[in-house]
Amino acid sequence: MEHEIKKILVGIFLLFLPVSDIHAQSNYTVQLGQHAYTSLLASRQYLLFLPKTYGQDPYKKWPLIVFLHGSGVPRANVENIKIEAFPQMLEYTPNFPSVVVSPLLGGAGAEEYWTLDVPAHSVEILLDEIALHYAIDTNREYLTGYSLGAGGTWGLGLRFFTRFAALVPVAGFYGTQSNHNTPANICDLKHTPVWAFHGALDTTITIALEQDLVNKLRECGGNVQFTIYPQAGHDISAPAYINNPALYTWLFAQSRPNTIGSKPGDANGDTMVDGRDYVIWLTHYGQNVLGVTNGDFDTNSIVDGRDYVIWLNNYGK
Repeated sequence: MEHEIKKILVGIFLLFLPVSDIHAQSNYTVQLGQHAYTSLLASRQYLLFLPKTYGQDPYKKWPLIVFLHGSGVPRANVENIKIEAFPQMLEYTPNFPSVVVSPLLGGAGAEEYWTLDVPAHSVEILLDEIALHYAIDTNREYLTGYSLGAGGTWGLGLRFFTRFAALVPVAGFYGTQSNHNTPANICDLKHTPVWAFHGALDTTITIALEQDLVNKLRECGGNVQFTIYPQAGHDISAPAYINNPALYTWLFAQSRPNTIGSKPGDANGDTMVDGRDYVIWLTHYGQNVLGVTNGDFDTNSIVDGRDYVIWLNNYGK
């Protein structure tokens, strides 16, 4: 509930600002490469990677990869996320063609798993914030993670199944350490492409846990690939993330359908009215454009406060 109130308060504040001031709010400091930040809105520390050519083309929208780290990351410092293979790779790959956000999980109590309410809502708010302040193609948001983060990839991917264009769980599972299972609503992911990776000799998270998820998703017609490393155990980060250019060719080819919204306030056509639609409204605020896909929810050819009220009245539906 708190994350919903924060979104609404931010929106109300922006509603009464002049158009020039609203766009000024979006001018976050652009630091190319990978750097540590703290989101006050999401109450979350994170790393953000911006490609070397980010900002050179003012009209270019970038894909966004969300990386969820595993349990081996010491939680005292957000920089420790860089011990994971994927963020480590970004340190020496300045031209990697995507924005990447890597949040830090607290590690105990309500922060023990990515799928618990507190981190799940926080990550959602963080992604909305990143999409608002940076040049993000919101139809090309991808979720990936390793080990505990792969469990979060399955879990958050299912929880927000209309948000992500693809999922990449590496050594994953669903549930908690003491309660692994296959969720009854796994078929909600049947329209989301998934490429899962696992080591056949993994004794930390046995391959059967991910194999069952893959099998159940295939049974309901899901688009899922499953790569098994026959001689590998749990640590498969390098072959999955670093030595695997085919993964990124496949990943960046995935995109959510860009359809006309079917509900008042639904700009992106995912049948939900949420923060993603708010970002679309804000991006076009003050513009003389027609159509709900531009945030013009009352179709009067201008995106203004009246459209925001329509979004707000339907938020969460």
